[in-house]
Amino acid sequence: MKKMNKENIDEKNQYEEFYTAGLEKLEVYVPDGIDHYCFGCSSSNPIGLHLQFFSSPLNEDLKINKLKIQDEGNFREKKFSVYSKFKVKYDYCGFPRFSHGGILATLLDEVMAHAVYRGYGKYGVTKEMTIKYRKPVLIDQIIYIKGEVSVQYSSDEIKQKKVIEVHGNIYSTPNGFDDPKPKLHAEAFAEMVILPLERYILNYQEK
Repeated sequence: MKKMNKENIDEKNQYEEFYTAGLEKLEVYVPDGIDHYCFGCSSSNPIGLHLQFFSSPLNEDLKINKLKIQDEGNFREKKFSVYSKFKVKYDYCGFPRFSHGGILATLLDEVMAHAVYRGYGKYGVTKEMTIKYRKPVLIDQIIYIKGEVSVQYSSDEIKQKKVIEVHGNIYSTPNGFDDPKPKLHAEAFAEMVILPLERYILNYQEK
């Protein structure tokens, strides 16, 4: 029987509301031989944010619908929302008592990239991102992060890449992640490019 250490218990408590709501933890595929050391989501990086992401289960009917939407080049139905939860540590301080804006930008970038992965099952890299900071996030404040795919609006068949428009926001609420009227702290819009997996592997091998 596996012994539960403090880190396991804290993690379970931190994300319990997502499990209770029927959401599933999003597992990102990393090819063999490639280090997963992402500052945002890797558990192996000792100074990383150690983010975990959750979304509704992808059942068979939704898989069929998703493929149909992709084939039509139209992704306007926001079916692929991804969530996470984060407590800003003192190490991530900017102006006294406030979270550094760069950390908030990283949170938004991560949740939007995972929304692309959730919707397409492929990696997305950020081409462009615009952020609006609405309200400060305080140190030790618990916040929620949400990302969702808005629309696939261009495709380059020659280079085998797709450009995806994604929306993300950071919000806080005492009523849980699905509160319809939370306090909005920051929001972002991004263009993310999906490339073939071979491109990532090739870049890694060329180090």
